[in-house]
Amino acid sequence: MSRKKKEVEKVKSTEIALPNIEKVTKEDMANNPFKDLEPHQQRFIHMYLSGNYTIPKIAEILGYHPVTLRRWLAKPEFKKILEKYQEEETEIVKQTLMALRLKALYKMSELIDSPIDGIAYQAARDILDRTGHKATQKQDVKIEVYNYETQIKEILGDDIELIETDYEIGED
Repeated sequence: MSRKKKEVEKVKSTEIALPNIEKVTKEDMANNPFKDLEPHQQRFIHMYLSGNYTIPKIAEILGYHPVTLRRWLAKPEFKKILEKYQEEETEIVKQTLMALRLKALYKMSELIDSPIDGIAYQAARDILDRTGHKATQKQDVKIEVYNYETQIKEILGDDIELIETDYEIGED
């Protein structure tokens, strides 16, 4: 078995390294931004951040008017909580994507050796594109600008004579 195939098999057997989620400590509870919110407001934030519900639907479930929920979202403490959780989520997504890079690289390595020419070609093209060797796309564009008189003459033919007139601007 070749060295390359051994490496690919080794990568296939490894799992994606996701960020570790530690146990919640007393310190975490003390720093919990939710601690100052009412339970219905905490539930609202969880539902809102899940992305599964619209504000009107959350309002219906919680028994509040949508305007009330929008007012909550405008409060600085709500904004701060939302920003914190969005930053944490962004970091988790970044780490997960970084963990997938190696797996994607080995998959492209497999595909470039595919016996099917179309798959091998596409893999090679993708690799070249992503490494800055993208083929240049060139289009020749010819633009001609016509004035109205020329356009009218083309439409009506040469039978019509255009009258050239000089205009004078007079003062009243």
